Amino acid sequence: MSICLFSVMSCSVDKPSGSRTSIGNHKNLMDTKQPNNKNENSLTKEDPGLLMNNLGNFNPDSFRAIRKSKSELLQYYSQQPQRLKNLINLFTLQGKDLGGFYKLETKNPLAFEVGKNLFNNQTLSGFDNISCATCHVSSKGGTDDLPFALGHGTRSVQIPMRGTKAVVLKKTPKILNLGQVDADGMPFRNIFFKNGRAAVHKHKGRLWIESSESLLNGWLDGPIKTTRQDDRRSVDLAVAVKRQLIEAVNGGQNGALFLASILPLLSPEEMLGTREELLNYDINLARVVDRSFLAWDQIVQEYKEKNPLMAQKLAIAYGAGVDQLNIGHFARAMTDFISHEFQAFSRLDQWLNGDARLSEFEIKSIESYSKFKCSDCHARKDLGAPSNLSASQDYRNHIFHNFRRFNNVGIPPILDANKIRFKKLPVKQDGRNIMVDFVDIDMGRYEFLRNRIISDPNYKSLETSRRNVNKDVPTTDGVYYVSDERLRLSKFESLIPSIRNMRDQEPGLGVLTSIEDQVRLYSKSADKRLMGGVMQTLPAGFRDLYGNNFQFATGWQISPPVSTTIGYSIKENMRNGEVKDGITMTEEDIRNISYFLRHFASPFNN
Repeated sequence: MSICLFSVMSCSVDKPSGSRTSIGNHKNLMDTKQPNNKNENSLTKEDPGLLMNNLGNFNPDSFRAIRKSKSELLQYYSQQPQRLKNLINLFTLQGKDLGGFYKLETKNPLAFEVGKNLFNNQTLSGFDNISCATCHVSSKGGTDDLPFALGHGTRSVQIPMRGTKAVVLKKTPKILNLGQVDADGMPFRNIFFKNGRAAVHKHKGRLWIESSESLLNGWLDGPIKTTRQDDRRSVDLAVAVKRQLIEAVNGGQNGALFLASILPLLSPEEMLGTREELLNYDINLARVVDRSFLAWDQIVQEYKEKNPLMAQKLAIAYGAGVDQLNIGHFARAMTDFISHEFQAFSRLDQWLNGDARLSEFEIKSIESYSKFKCSDCHARKDLGAPSNLSASQDYRNHIFHNFRRFNNVGIPPILDANKIRFKKLPVKQDGRNIMVDFVDIDMGRYEFLRNRIISDPNYKSLETSRRNVNKDVPTTDGVYYVSDERLRLSKFESLIPSIRNMRDQEPGLGVLTSIEDQVRLYSKSADKRLMGGVMQTLPAGFRDLYGNNFQFATGWQISPPVSTTIGYSIKENMRNGEVKDGITMTEEDIRNISYFLRHFASPFNN
């Protein structure tokens, strides 16, 4: 799941006989060159930030944060000088949600056991050849160190390869700490996938479901709304699945994670495959591939046949009969497993929990992170949403941001030549406007919201006047009504990722080799990034793995004789001025921010 949403045990796909390629063989892609920790941009053991720690050097393997009482946290907060209070505010919604992440324990060991089996079970994929664990590797924080996510591939003598139709132009995200909740009991990450197609929002005390499955959408405690196109069997299954979602949320689980754990099973490019491909492998699944709930039910039935003991355990875990099991029970078990298995604690948690005294260098690294506005988008405890949000400005409306068509901020998109879409836009030439072909690289959030309005009876476009609107009904992005203005602004928007737990292998879709390189890109203008040769070459081994249809967007000629490129199109559509023009930073500033990301906010590099 790009979310196949998650990360799991360090699991790999077995290499069939006769296979030429395996994911793990691409060392030049996955194990990108590590920066020399002794160079001018990296920290050494002599750094004061590594020496001044009243608990000794931070050891994430032995550190397990224990939840503290509200009074203990308030006392700790009140004793801090204003300088540190200001920094704590960045990660705690202005002091309203004190404390760091803490260790979670499952309340249903049997569900956890079955969830682990489901997460690692290839039966859930269309061709029985990959699992959630294929892409979401626990030792890598839930990602796979590859530029783009692994799709289902094709059924052949080779393992699934990204050189097939199954390339997912999104990086596999990490899935750490997804069970953590804020002071109001809402999960920090209540929206998943690049376009937000799995979400559970909160509005005036009620929860609203937003997903790519219309039958599930609407108020969590409300009835399912059907259309004439919905068949009876799908509706019955939807009712049963929604009942499990309600049980999950009432039991304290992350409802959005519930959805995100099962939606990739329906994605042709992620885990399912297309009808044409499945016809030669699984005729029963092929017949229902376009009817979501029937496809889910087919996957459930196949799993029960192949794993009868696990099916019995799952039924016992949730007090159901084996014949009553549906994809909702699967989602609850996987949510339990993911929430409790994939946890990671950092020096940031240690500090927010009041268990560490910061050195001057550490304080400066956090101040640099704030000064150069990293926290404008990457704040809270999960470093995944803005820090300056008020009660009337719920983060669900700000967790999407438009960096103007960049797969990874500062890096031109890598495009699949077979999937490029064009649109006409006016360009001035010789004092007059002419229409030129530009590339629609990724419509992101817009495409999802527009599809909801067109196809989902729960969604409506809100007129500018907003007359006749029930004030008790949400009028914000993605919740019942979507204003025309909000829809326009959502073009090319993508979900803001959490940047906790960063490792040097991650930045730059495999092009960059260190966190410093990634931070440094923010100091360069769009012109320099796109046209100045910052990155014109795909990483070694890229074409061996992905095929020959992929290329950076820089310099592609679109419509002769007008000298317009995709890179120019990207630059002109960047509305974030500072990302477009570059932020003035010194190498010391870059060093400080990189220290915060590599050592302070991550357990992987200590």
